[in-house]
Amino acid sequence: MTIPVFVINMPRSTERRKSAEERLKAARLDYHFIEGVDGKALDFDHPHYDRNKRLRYFGRDLLEAEIGCLLSHRKIYQKMIEENIEQALIFEDDVILKEKNFTELLDSIMNSKTSWDIIRFIVPKRSHKIVTQITPEYSLGRVYGTQGGAFGYMITLKAAKKMVEHTERFWLPIDTIHGRTWETGLDVKYLLPCPITTDEEIPSTIGDKRFDKTIQLQNRQKALYPFFRAWHKLNDNIGKRTSYWFS
Repeated sequence: MTIPVFVINMPRSTERRKSAEERLKAARLDYHFIEGVDGKALDFDHPHYDRNKRLRYFGRDLLEAEIGCLLSHRKIYQKMIEENIEQALIFEDDVILKEKNFTELLDSIMNSKTSWDIIRFIVPKRSHKIVTQITPEYSLGRVYGTQGGAFGYMITLKAAKKMVEHTERFWLPIDTIHGRTWETGLDVKYLLPCPITTDEEIPSTIGDKRFDKTIQLQNRQKALYPFFRAWHKLNDNIGKRTSYWFS
C-alpha cells in the first residue's frame, strides 16, 4: 500500500500525537505528521475567510478552531499540489482505526475500478445508497446531505486542487465543503461501514461551541438575516437532492 498518510497535529498536543503514533504503528501505516494551524492565533480578518458571506447566511462567525481546522487541511492539499502527490489519506490526530486489517482495506479500495475524488470515512446519519461493493464487508456509497466530519478521508490530486480553489475564500467548515458536491463538482463517495472512529476521551479542539446558534448580527443586518437564511436553505436543499438522486 503506497498511498501516503498525513496526520494533522498541533505542536502543543503531545498526548494526541503519542496516541496517534501508537495506533498508526499498530496498523502498519507509514504516516507523516502535518503541523496544524492554530485557530487561537487567527482573527476574523484572515485573507481566506469570507466573513461577510458567513454572517449573511448563518448570522454568526465560524469558530477560530473551525478556521484553523480548514487551513490545516488546506495545507495538506497545497503540499499535494506542490509535490504532485496523486492520492493521500488524511487523518486528524484523534482517529481510532476500527478495522484490524486496515492496510488490506486500503489496497482493496486502490485496486477497485470505481472512480472517486474523495472517499469519506463517516457513519451515515441520513439516507445512503451503495454504489460499488469492494470487499464482502465494505462498499462505496453516497450519503444524502453535507454530513459533518473530516477526521479521516482519502483524496486525489484533482480534488486537492479543487479544494484549494474552493477555499481561497471560504465561509463554511472543511467537512461541509467536502459534502457540497453540487458546487465543487467532485465525485465524493463514502466507505460503508465506516472503518474508523474518534477517541471520545480526547476533548474536541473545536468543542461544543460549534452547536451555539446565537445570532451575532445587529440592526439592519439582523432584520435582513431571515431572508438570506431562507434563500441559503432553499438552494442548499436543492443542491443536496440533486447531487444525491442524480449522481
